[in-house]
Amino acid sequence: MDTVRPLKRGFLNVLASAGGFIVGYAIPSLLVMAMGYAGSTPASDVAKPSLDDYAMMFYLVGVYALAGTVLFAAITATSKKWRERPLRKVALISALAGLAAQILNWTGLSLLVMIPLLKFIPRSAAAVVSIGVSGVFVALVMVLWFSMQRQPKRPVV
Repeated sequence: MDTVRPLKRGFLNVLASAGGFIVGYAIPSLLVMAMGYAGSTPASDVAKPSLDDYAMMFYLVGVYALAGTVLFAAITATSKKWRERPLRKVALISALAGLAAQILNWTGLSLLVMIPLLKFIPRSAAAVVSIGVSGVFVALVMVLWFSMQRQPKRPVV
């Protein structure tokens, strides 16, 4: 019966990681899209974006956010020190990590990791991997960072 509680806590921690990351990753994109829509005054010769354009943007944000989230949560779930952190702290740190991953995605810096790999993997596989590489990069940084920290103090029961 003692193993059920840590298992449940670990699962809740993975859900908090995923939830925080996807919020931190997707919200900035959605805000930029909303600001672009609200502030745009196209010239008379330029067609206003249609619903199809916005549906495609939502789709791309969703695919990139989901891929990064799954990879981030899977990698951080392997760290015992990460799983033992309080859930609110994990969600907050994950949201900040999601924001960092989105910035890496926007700037293209996360794709620098892909350059050496292009010699070894086919282009189609590289295209798939490049979708979630920012989540992988940020997750590895989180795991490394938390592995170098001291163990959180547990309350005495």
